Amino acid sequence: MDQLTNCIKEVEKIKENGGSEFPWHASNVETWMSTVQSDASICIDGFSGRAIGGKTKAMIKAKVLNLEQVTSISLALFNRYAARYRASHAAKPKV
Repeated sequence: MDQLTNCIKEVEKIKENGGSEFPWHASNVETWMSTVQSDASICIDGFSGRAIGGKTKAMIKAKVLNLEQVTSISLALFNRYAARYRASHAAKPKV
């Protein structure tokens, strides 16, 4: 959950600082969201063969899978935003 908190803080920094440090903050957001996805996937994989009751195990796996899916969608949306931001702030060639 620390990674998600860090993502929120980085997005707030993007809003506060404008575009001056966008690449740095965007990279941090992308890294932490990817870490959340990886951690969720590892967590789900770790439940195979564990001695946890079927109903409890299924409930936990469903919640972690939901987190993984929401994070994946959030990362895709952020990547789209970042790509548009970069494109609109790219140095334009002088004619």
